[in-house]
Amino acid sequence: MTPLNELGPGPRDAEIALRPGQTVGRYRIEALLRSGAVGMTYRARDIRLGREVTIKEFLPSALALRDASGFVMPSSNKTADEFGRGRRHFLNEGRMLASLQLAPSVVRVLDVIEANETAYIIMEHVQGITLEDKLREGSRLSPADLDRMLWPLLESLERVHTRGFFHGDINPANIVLDAVGKPTLIDFGAARTPATAAATACYAAPEQMSGGKQGAWTDIYGLAATLYHALVGHPPPNVRDRLPEDTCHPLVELKPAGFTPAMLEGIDKGLVLRTADRPQSIAQWRSILWRTGKFSGSSIPVQPEAALDAMDAMMLRAPKLRPTNEVVERNVSRDKPAGRRVGWLGFATASALALGGLTYFVFAIPSSIPTEATAPPSLTQAELDRQRLRIERETQEKAAQQAALVKRQQEAEQQRLEAEKAALRKEIEAEILKKQEAAAEAKRKADAAADPKIAQAAETALKLTQLERQQLQVALSGLGFDTRGADGVFGPRSRQMIAAWQKGHNEVATGFLTAPQKAALFKDGAAAIAAFDDQQKKAAEAAKVNNPFDGSYVGIASVSSGDQPVSVRVVGGKGSGRWKVDGCGTASFTLSITPDGAVGLDLRSFSPQCEPLGQHLDGQVASNTILISFSTGGDSSDSLTVTRQE
Repeated sequence: MTPLNELGPGPRDAEIALRPGQTVGRYRIEALLRSGAVGMTYRARDIRLGREVTIKEFLPSALALRDASGFVMPSSNKTADEFGRGRRHFLNEGRMLASLQLAPSVVRVLDVIEANETAYIIMEHVQGITLEDKLREGSRLSPADLDRMLWPLLESLERVHTRGFFHGDINPANIVLDAVGKPTLIDFGAARTPATAAATACYAAPEQMSGGKQGAWTDIYGLAATLYHALVGHPPPNVRDRLPEDTCHPLVELKPAGFTPAMLEGIDKGLVLRTADRPQSIAQWRSILWRTGKFSGSSIPVQPEAALDAMDAMMLRAPKLRPTNEVVERNVSRDKPAGRRVGWLGFATASALALGGLTYFVFAIPSSIPTEATAPPSLTQAELDRQRLRIERETQEKAAQQAALVKRQQEAEQQRLEAEKAALRKEIEAEILKKQEAAAEAKRKADAAADPKIAQAAETALKLTQLERQQLQVALSGLGFDTRGADGVFGPRSRQMIAAWQKGHNEVATGFLTAPQKAALFKDGAAAIAAFDDQQKKAAEAAKVNNPFDGSYVGIASVSSGDQPVSVRVVGGKGSGRWKVDGCGTASFTLSITPDGAVGLDLRSFSPQCEPLGQHLDGQVASNTILISFSTGGDSSDSLTVTRQE
């Protein structure tokens, strides 16, 4: 048999699943156990407590997918609403299951988490194998196996149904059996829809395939289909194959060995296609299944008629009780005096109704009840009757005590549930209030950031140096937002690129930087900044080498708006300068002069319409004068003339 924690996922599952080492809250993923129609199941470890857990992730393959960043999103706009409803249902069922800690066969829920735009249920890690694996090896359930598995499952499902929920995905893969065959029901929070029900179609009820109303009768169909598979070795046909003509062979016709006809008929009733003709509750279904025979063992309910016969027989003939689900003939005598039998049965029935069931009588009556067959010969009939009356009185008292105890336990459980609901409601309200306050604060900050004056004041407060401005321009250009130079001046082009970068990061596009944005640019553009700093360092070292054209140059820039004074300091063959362009801003340039007098000039100016222009121009130093002619799109030719001062 394959252990539950060694089930292998398929290749595609591994591609979209969370990777080992990733965390969900305080839980670290260790391995993908398996995948299903509703999502992924992982083995993980609680980092804080060091214990092994199982995590169920809501990722229905028919409705959603995982993007490159790890977030789960609807696969299309058409599935968004259904995905949202399924996620809410998944979370609600996780919270409901967390309150069912006393249910004997329900996996224990430890935590419920929302992360990665989806939901997770954290459960205890159940050791064992699934019923699916057991059946895959060719095994079938014996009557004894069925007794150990069925009734704990029925009790747990009944508790779930009384809370207004249902499992919705009962099939052999979701029942884990431990070493002695004790079952645990896993994979709650299924939130099945018509889209996800098809994955386990042989166990899905008609209402799941059609989107009809679901309830306890839906779980009864799933469990009945699972039992059908366990008894005959294959699942029943899926719903679509059973219409219009039912192709499912009833168990009462197949007659698997060792099971009573009524048990087989009860399972067949659970597989009825019409919802109204199926048992509507676990209690109703159990009453049908009880008629299949006497159920032995302290955890298995006893058939009412069998309980009465056992009580009567212990008082008169003391026959032995026989195992559940074995086809037997009753050997209790039916020829006892009618008056005595009716009186005793009346008392037993009244006591049973006080308790809400007859199980107590089978196990509470002393094993040494005197009968006509076992009483000492010295006892007279009168003494025997007195002993019977005493036992009846003691039994009645014990029944009353047991009923009172059950009532107190039920009241305590109800109070606990009410307290949990109130605490959960308070927690949800607090969370909603916190989110509303956070949204209001975010809106306030966004409104403040959108005010240009406030944004400009915030950047001014940063007190950016010339070098920092140059480095920020380099970072922007390196990230694809070309500022057309790194002169340390945040002109219109730089402001446009800052705004474009802000918009690309879902920030308010003000064109002015905040402290966090400055830090983000320095981080993201670190490689480009490092290359720029290295270039500046080399330029500084080159400046130490004497260039015959180093010195101070003074002149004018003749442009359409008039002549503007310009001065340039050339060191190591490098220099820069600027002039004012009326109505547009500041034009700037950088130049380099080789030892043989060749001039290269990078100019950033404006057109007559104040549109930024960038040009590279070449020239020559002649008689200590640099003359560069250029055009900005106007009617006249512009020029830059500067002469070195001796």
